[in-house]
Amino acid sequence: ADFPYDTGPHLPLWQRSPISKGRQRLLNMDFAATRAIGRNILKILLDTNEAIMNKAIFPIPSALANFKENLAVGQYRHDVDFTVEDPQTFILSPVFDSFASDRKITGALGTNIYWKLFFENILQPSA
Repeated sequence: ADFPYDTGPHLPLWQRSPISKGRQRLLNMDFAATRAIGRNILKILLDTNEAIMNKAIFPIPSALANFKENLAVGQYRHDVDFTVEDPQTFILSPVFDSFASDRKITGALGTNIYWKLFFENILQPSA
């Protein structure tokens, strides 16, 4: 959805790569306004100046096709079927204008942790 200019902060996905022609609408999506990461995660980051990790979620059946499409254009595109139904966690970290004590947040860097891939080759097979 379009939002008035002064209603931010916003979390656009404009630096997602690679992107397919069919998924270009993602480039203009305001991720901060979606339920996928939790509507308050950006506000919490701005209030605390700390990285935020939300709870692990499983894709709901009605959103599975969309989730699979998103994986297909991301860095895990070669393992979509391996990860599509497993838990993931969104993490958002602040980007500051300096290392000084009075630093200001100038942006945020976010990513998903796909737990199945994270623990692959770390845990014993019997775990």
